[in-house]
Amino acid sequence: DRYEILSVAHAALMVNCPVAHIQGGELTLATIDESVRHALTKISRFHFVAGESFAKRVQQMGESKDRVFNVGSLGVDNLLSCPIMSFEHLNNTLHGSLKHPFAVGTFHPVTLIPDQTIPAARAMLESVLDHNIHLLLTGVNSDPGREILADVFNDYATRFPKQITYVDSLGHVRYISAMNHCCFLIGNSSSGLIEAPAIPIPTINIGDRQRGRPRSPSVIDCSPEKDEIESAIKRILSSNFTDTLKSSDAAYGGKGAKDKIVDILKKISEDGLCSPKQFEDYLICK
Repeated sequence: DRYEILSVAHAALMVNCPVAHIQGGELTLATIDESVRHALTKISRFHFVAGESFAKRVQQMGESKDRVFNVGSLGVDNLLSCPIMSFEHLNNTLHGSLKHPFAVGTFHPVTLIPDQTIPAARAMLESVLDHNIHLLLTGVNSDPGREILADVFNDYATRFPKQITYVDSLGHVRYISAMNHCCFLIGNSSSGLIEAPAIPIPTINIGDRQRGRPRSPSVIDCSPEKDEIESAIKRILSSNFTDTLKSSDAAYGGKGAKDKIVDILKKISEDGLCSPKQFEDYLICK
């Protein structure tokens, strides 16, 4: 759903190169990713979705059900097959700056509600600082508004070096390892709704950036206000909430997506790969 891939898909379309789209049909109503994702669906000939509701949404856009496959989340697949660094090893790569308890913070621009970004980020940082929890804060993605947000993160990390470890990019293995060792994830990243529940660890999801995605019981949604974020932190740190994680099901399922995708692609004939797709009309009942 990243806009960077849209030009690649467009180039493939122009030379009749088949495109297979992973995790279409999902909603993120406050970001430009929403429009990009649906545009990719229409360019693509094959669709590997992460859930039945997503499959229905892709079909709603005129895609044949014979080309839509519910395989689960590739993000969860990557998470569960990723080697996990020990806390000591992870901390050594961060120059010994991490302290227990710590949270992982991942916060990106809210591209369709830009005025929400900076106040929400400040509220998140202030709330974590008030609870005396160390924050491992990851860098900002490349969305519009990243420079101002990165300046805010750098400012807080400079002023509170003993409480905030700011890393521009952890990379896949360190990020997943940090999630496995932290007490909760906080911010507005999709990793809090897709990957974190599969570990499982609690997530505090702030604001509207992920509005539209399904929720696992381990996710607490809150408005971008300091008092609501603080209440969510208190709730997560309670033993009652921690106990619910043991019996909760992750909304995006478990391992196996990549093997399913490979098996399906192997079975597609050359004619099926290159044949033009048809627009399927569906009767939508409200």
